[in-house]
Amino acid sequence: MIKRSSEITNDHRLLDIYNEYKNKYIDNNPYNVWRKLFTPYGRTKINPDSLNHLPDYNLYFIYGLTCNTELGHFDIIQRQKNTNFCRDTHPISPACVTHQLMGLRFRQDQNCGDKKVMASQENDLQGMIKRQLTWDPRLIDVYIQRVLMLVDTGRGNEVKNQWLQNILNVQSNEGGWGDFQSLLALSDTRHIGFYSRGIKFGKPTDTLHATAQGILLMSLLVQDAEDSEKSEEE
Repeated sequence: MIKRSSEITNDHRLLDIYNEYKNKYIDNNPYNVWRKLFTPYGRTKINPDSLNHLPDYNLYFIYGLTCNTELGHFDIIQRQKNTNFCRDTHPISPACVTHQLMGLRFRQDQNCGDKKVMASQENDLQGMIKRQLTWDPRLIDVYIQRVLMLVDTGRGNEVKNQWLQNILNVQSNEGGWGDFQSLLALSDTRHIGFYSRGIKFGKPTDTLHATAQGILLMSLLVQDAEDSEKSEEE
């Protein structure tokens, strides 16, 4: 997300952050299962049996990135190809549907499946995300993720202005976002509010995960606005 944002905005600060991470964790580790995210045209060594400790959606991401035949036979991968996977397997996981759509997008990029089937499922998952944005108003990490996935999958025209305004309203003074929405401040360091799994005591704090999503979302929106302006000029 940081890399894509740097490419869209030509912001060298973002590129520096990306390169620092890549140099530290990817370049000298040929066995890192996430290499495909950083070197899309490179080869990645995958040992499916060594990945069982990863969450369901991580396995689906890796499958989507590599279209590894052996990994594709895993039952958990086959079930995630089902549109109702989240309802049947993770009914209370707030990010399950967005994760499933991310994995599907990786598969589409790799031509890993029937194009018509994947396009139909993409449409279904987008509809689910729109409904989630309607009934789940918590302004936390997954809220940004839902809006981001709609914009990134070509449904940005259906994103409500209020959803974007809500995201801007919870941006910190430092420019980042977090996974905690304060409802009541009991002190400077102790608040009660929403987080991804319900309600807790905590303090609003920026996180890399939420901030990277927010940066990419804003970068995509700026790009869309610039493209629209160019089209009008032409």
